[in-house]
Amino acid sequence: MRQNYLIMGCARSGLATAKFLANKGEHVILTDSKEESKIIESFPLVLELQKNPNIKLIFGQQPDLKVLDEVKEIIMSPGVPLNLPILEKAREEKIKIISEIELAYRYSKAPIIAITGTNGKTTTTTLVGEIFKNSGRKTFVVGNIGDPIINYIEEANEEDVFIAEISSFQLETIENFKPVMTTILNISPDHLDRHKTMENYIDAKYRIIENMNEENIFVLNKDDSVLSLRKTPNVKVLAFSIKEKVRQGAYYDGESIILVDEDEEYTICKRKELKIPGMHNVQNALAAVVLSYFGGVSIQVIQDTLLSFKGVEHRLEFVSEIDGITFINDSKGTNTDASTIAIKAFDTPIVLIAGGYDKKVSFDEWMDSFEGKVKYLVVLGATADQILETAERKNYENIEKVNTFEEAVLKAYENAENGDTVLLSPACASWGMFVDFEERGRVFKDIVKHLGGK
Repeated sequence: MRQNYLIMGCARSGLATAKFLANKGEHVILTDSKEESKIIESFPLVLELQKNPNIKLIFGQQPDLKVLDEVKEIIMSPGVPLNLPILEKAREEKIKIISEIELAYRYSKAPIIAITGTNGKTTTTTLVGEIFKNSGRKTFVVGNIGDPIINYIEEANEEDVFIAEISSFQLETIENFKPVMTTILNISPDHLDRHKTMENYIDAKYRIIENMNEENIFVLNKDDSVLSLRKTPNVKVLAFSIKEKVRQGAYYDGESIILVDEDEEYTICKRKELKIPGMHNVQNALAAVVLSYFGGVSIQVIQDTLLSFKGVEHRLEFVSEIDGITFINDSKGTNTDASTIAIKAFDTPIVLIAGGYDKKVSFDEWMDSFEGKVKYLVVLGATADQILETAERKNYENIEKVNTFEEAVLKAYENAENGDTVLLSPACASWGMFVDFEERGRVFKDIVKHLGGK
């Protein structure tokens, strides 16, 4: 008899899902190809789950296909490949494969406001979360940003709200997941190692609205060429833009963020009053204004929060100033588009640290953004040689390859001078060198801290 849940992947969402289901009396098989010792080192919660009689753990290997004889449903952790033999077999046997966000949606009493897109998700999710918290509403900021939704399902009530950062990986295996409001902030090439084609990636992102209806709100970025060409049936569409006025939503008039509600316009704040740098953050703020205001938050709370919001750790985060050199942690810049945006946010000469996991993308356009901006480039990781080849074709000579992350920071420091910015914005994921972008950012800050102590 099929009575077990099979959870693929033992990271934050997999562990949280296993704990949630086991506490409900369900039988769970939790599996991960990584060795047990490495998993415990990263996630000590495993030690607690080992004691739970409802949970069976399989580490260091892929589970035998025979395990499917006992499985009624599979729950995927983000990043687990969809083409594993056990998943192919599960599809043949018509075993449902879902994500943690789908399971959480089944049990959730609180509405979900979901934020996705290639870049800006974390900043926008955090900002919207702060606005809702400041409105007095009990708010849970969850999803790809850190804590899985499932962690708070038992705690959240109808009058509360989830503000969820959602990735394309999570959306691949939804079934009925339906946020009350959502936005796709932007779309540019990313995760093509996973999705294979840009069209597949776009389709995965657009799954976020597939179950929504005319009572739900989709906030459209009118400036994004991919998004503006896609039809959005059966959903109420609001918009934001930094290029033109919108009929309902928010726009930037060259000086201020303007909220539009039917025939009324309200000035929220001037761009120069924002504490988060760059035009991309004006776009993030516009999306946050629309989601918050049409989600029921007052203009005053939105204004006050925008003016006090200082940004997100690992996203254009000021770390230190040493010998007149500013160190910025943009470890969340895990693709070329995000890194390009970071480069454009600064007027000072930049010494850039880049490279990491290979997502099978081109670095040509990214390197084109260096002109007049990046004076020196330090590269490392799996993509280092590809970036070197790109530099050779582009006749970019101020580049150096290193073997370790500490060496990269030291070389960047050596090649910077008073008035420069040392920017960690890798244009690549951290996998293979670090657990995640957060660990990479923390290590960067630790190294810089020790530089300052010399």
